[in-house]
Amino acid sequence: MFPRSAFVISKHCAIICLKPGLELTDTVISRDERCITASVMDAHQVICQVANVYMPAQAASRHAFLPELLSMPFWSDMLDFQCAVKRGLKKQVEYC
Repeated sequence: MFPRSAFVISKHCAIICLKPGLELTDTVISRDERCITASVMDAHQVICQVANVYMPAQAASRHAFLPELLSMPFWSDMLDFQCAVKRGLKKQVEYC
């Protein structure tokens, strides 16, 4: 699908690293396949950690989903890193 590119794909979302020489490690996919996390590594060290979350479209489903999402264990590993939040294809990036 993506020759020479590192990628992780679930039912709802994907993380694709198009730059040659970078790897995706420590990948985790949630049971409902709405969340993927991964560490991006070059040859020497972890550069960053990324998460892709596919939120439910309906408000009621979203309110039930958020507490479950935040309780997932892989978030504790990501708390030490700076983050950027992208809320859709046409929204601006927000930095944490």
